[in-house]
Amino acid sequence: MKPGKVKKKKKLQKTKAAVNYFIIFALLLLLIISLIKYLVGIILAIVFAIITFFIVKIDVRLEYIALNCFFASSCFFGFLFGPVIGFIYAFLVGFISFGVHKMSLNAIVTITISTAFGVFSGLMQPYLGWSWSLLFLALTISFAIVSGFTYYILNGNLPRVLGIQTSQFFLNLFIYSPLFNLIIKLVTPLLV
Repeated sequence: MKPGKVKKKKKLQKTKAAVNYFIIFALLLLLIISLIKYLVGIILAIVFAIITFFIVKIDVRLEYIALNCFFASSCFFGFLFGPVIGFIYAFLVGFISFGVHKMSLNAIVTITISTAFGVFSGLMQPYLGWSWSLLFLALTISFAIVSGFTYYILNGNLPRVLGIQTSQFFLNLFIYSPLFNLIIKLVTPLLV
């Protein structure tokens, strides 16, 4: 072969390789963009599962205070990703977190109520069209009534129930609601 033809052939091969790499890169980028909603959801679920796990570890040692973000994160996942994801997140994270640290009748009730509210959050949001803050306020009030009444029936210790419900109520309103509201504002553009 003549030296000119060899150079042209090598140049053509390099061009084809560059085009192939560009196509592969473009397809990977398209795949990542199309799956961004799921990637964001998975990352958020992992982060809040870890946070919940460690807060439950602290929470089971406290007698009259609840620091738990489990209810709030269950509602958050239901609100943002729908009732099925709210259910899966609450059920799995609840049983893993409470199961490792201290499974009790109260823990099962907490998991059940929080899972129901996670599903309820996902069902109510599309129909009511409420913002996170308003829906979470309504859910927090409902949760305080339902869980407070249930825990009082199970335990009969009114000061403990009032302490836990009051601390949980204020944490939900003043810490978890603004935190999740900020996260919703940050990730919503990625989920469209």
